[in-house]
Amino acid sequence: MAKKGSLLIVEDDLALCVMLELGFTDLGYQVTTAQSCRQAEQLSVSTDFDCALLDYHLPDGNGAQLAQWLADRSSLTKIVLLSADPPDFIGSALTSRLSGLLRKPVAIQTIHRCFSI
Repeated sequence: MAKKGSLLIVEDDLALCVMLELGFTDLGYQVTTAQSCRQAEQLSVSTDFDCALLDYHLPDGNGAQLAQWLADRSSLTKIVLLSADPPDFIGSALTSRLSGLLRKPVAIQTIHRCFSI
């Protein structure tokens, strides 16, 4: 499968993180994972990711804040935010910068389509 680009997955549920990593690797992405905002920020300092898949509820912050930080660093990164909560909790300023705002559970192909836009 052709490479799709680099993808940062930030998910603190380890089982879900591994499942997402395997699924997106099979789709051709070069996947890097993190389980916290801090870890994701450290990884992003040295790598400009093409795409980022962020869980909303993280142990040291939230995915919306991390999405804003990533968006401020690179206007080219496609960002998808995942949450089990209804999507109306995200402000419109950030929503306009997201490639997707999806409610869990969601199929990997649905997320992939957000990155393909």
